Amino acid sequence: MTDFERELASYPDDVLNEIAKKDTELKHLSNQRDVLNQELLDAKNDLSSREQDRLDINSLKNQNNVLKNDNERYELLVADQSKTIREFRELYEKETSIADKIKTIMAPHENFTEEKIRKEALFAEEKEETSIQEDEDDEYVDYDEDTSSPDTTIAGKGDSEENNTTLSLANESVEQEMKWFNDVSKKIKEYGLEFNPRILKAFHTALKTAEWSPLAVLAGVSGTGKSELPQLYAKFGGINCLNVPVQPNWDSQEAMLGYYNTVSSKFEAQPLLQYLVQTQTANCEKTEKHEEYKCSLKEQMNIVLLDEMNLAHIEQYFAEFLSKLEERRGKKEECSQFPALAVKLGGTDAYPLPMGRNVLWVGTMNQDETTKSLSDKVLDRGIVINFPRPDEFKRRLNLNRNVKPEERYLSVETWNSWKLILNDQQVVETKKIIAPYKELVEKINKSISNIGRAIGHRVWQSIENYIWNYPEVREEFICRPKDLSDEAFIKEISKKMDPAFEDQLVQKIMPKLRGIETRGESKKCLDEIRTSIETFKNSGHSVNIAKDFDNAIKFGDGQFLWVTSEYLNETSTK
Repeated sequence: MTDFERELASYPDDVLNEIAKKDTELKHLSNQRDVLNQELLDAKNDLSSREQDRLDINSLKNQNNVLKNDNERYELLVADQSKTIREFRELYEKETSIADKIKTIMAPHENFTEEKIRKEALFAEEKEETSIQEDEDDEYVDYDEDTSSPDTTIAGKGDSEENNTTLSLANESVEQEMKWFNDVSKKIKEYGLEFNPRILKAFHTALKTAEWSPLAVLAGVSGTGKSELPQLYAKFGGINCLNVPVQPNWDSQEAMLGYYNTVSSKFEAQPLLQYLVQTQTANCEKTEKHEEYKCSLKEQMNIVLLDEMNLAHIEQYFAEFLSKLEERRGKKEECSQFPALAVKLGGTDAYPLPMGRNVLWVGTMNQDETTKSLSDKVLDRGIVINFPRPDEFKRRLNLNRNVKPEERYLSVETWNSWKLILNDQQVVETKKIIAPYKELVEKINKSISNIGRAIGHRVWQSIENYIWNYPEVREEFICRPKDLSDEAFIKEISKKMDPAFEDQLVQKIMPKLRGIETRGESKKCLDEIRTSIETFKNSGHSVNIAKDFDNAIKFGDGQFLWVTSEYLNETSTK
């Protein structure tokens, strides 16, 4: 027997069981090892997590310090703001009364103090003889159909003494207006400025028809006398005038009129507001809110000149003015419905400023790249008078200061007597006279309607009122009391109406065409309009704007743009 056999023989009989037992112990030890390895891994992960927590804690501590600093600054800011709010609340609680606010706007404008205002009326004696007493109980007057002017009755419709008296008054009114206008024109020329007579007549007529077009705009290149015309017209005509330079930052009516200063607890009235209050407040008027007034301009005619009005958007600072000025049409100033502008005085206080007809609104605008264009809303409610570019420069080395300004004032009563407003009967009787002009405007309206443009009733109504109030037209209508259907009369008055209509084509219709493309389908529309204008004949007379129409197509860089006024210098065939 070998050694191996002997050793094997010495092993116990249950060796297999022993082997199995050892295998079980080995597995158990292996599982214990795995558990210990997992515990070791968990211990390592826990250590890493605790390290991250430590880092997070440090970060949170830093953030907490930052928040503490921010909170301290916030508390300081809150304290400062609370102090400011408390100061403003104290100012608000001790806010000035409405009487104190109104007192600031009742102060007269520095140019129109009691010592400086005109005190005697032009045509005072004539007014006493010719004035017509209005019915004080009538709170409404329809300016479309009725009138308070002596111009509205034509003799020849009977032999009544009343008709003859009215005709006499109307004739005197015509003579008065023509004399006044010719004197003003003469003095302007003597002063050293020379304007085209058509420009002067257009400006005068535009102001007379402010009921329909409350804003007269003088447009053209710089240096053509746009700003000087209204000032000289007022100076030599007995009209008060305030020049208001428009600022580019005007974006509300407060920029024009004034605002409540919470720091000083005062209403800061702008000079324009003081001037407007003067024009609407009667002398000796006294209320619980203000003392007796002594510098009234209410009985006088007044002009506000918005110089370079399109440096800012007029729709922003003048929008409410335009709405109120248009709203007054057909309303009598004494009635409760007459429009007034609410001037904000601070808080809930407001001052109602009536939009009286004794204030005429004029604006000037340069046609260059620095200015804003006028919207259709403004164009429809205004009359744009274009000043021609000079073909020949005029020398003006000095001004004639010896031409004395008119020291008497032009009264509201006299001004209103110069307006021609047709009554119902005359509207019917003049239908044949006005028909050719109306037909041409309707043709133009039909042409532009094909490209999405339109002319409204307001535009035509403004045109017709302008024509009847043109100085020569009114003179012919009043001073020649013939049958309105008489062919000779129609031919003669049409000759006087043609220049007025020509003006309105340029002032009211041509601006509506701006921006129309000068090629394609739009060009066909422009060609139709040009043909209508060129072939227009009225009792053998015509209009002379075809050359300017061609220039508007030529110089508009692909769009219709009215830039010339050569029609003013054309030899008329009328």
